Amino acid sequence: MPKVSQGIGYSDLAPLKLGPWTITFLRTIHPVPAFATRIVNEKMKKTFVFTADTAYFDGLIDFARQADLLVTDTNFGAEKTGQIWHMTSTQSGHLAQQAKVKRLLISHLPQEYSLDKLLTQTQAAAGSTVVTRARTGLKIVF
Repeated sequence: MPKVSQGIGYSDLAPLKLGPWTITFLRTIHPVPAFATRIVNEKMKKTFVFTADTAYFDGLIDFARQADLLVTDTNFGAEKTGQIWHMTSTQSGHLAQQAKVKRLLISHLPQEYSLDKLLTQTQAAAGSTVVTRARTGLKIVF
């Protein structure tokens, strides 16, 4: 069907302007190329940040700074060590707290780990930032 959708290229070197949204990208630390995405709606004055697949790195703090909603790739519990390509619960909470985001949604959750424990660990590291975990049927309003 013609004119139903249009592919638009992007780069981490320049913002992309689409209607009321300004979208910026940040290359992440992951063996397969991935980009964190920051979407700002100037009209509504709302900011959404998604880390995508990534290991934790300090550059995410400024990228997520004061977002209304931050969605993080939280695939491991706090005790995970060694080389990892996804964030731990503590790293996600730390990122939210340092970036001073309003809300944190943890996603890309592990299949064989207590999700309640993951949420508790994340909240402990996030301080006063409200933390929610992704789940089927979750509705986000902002």
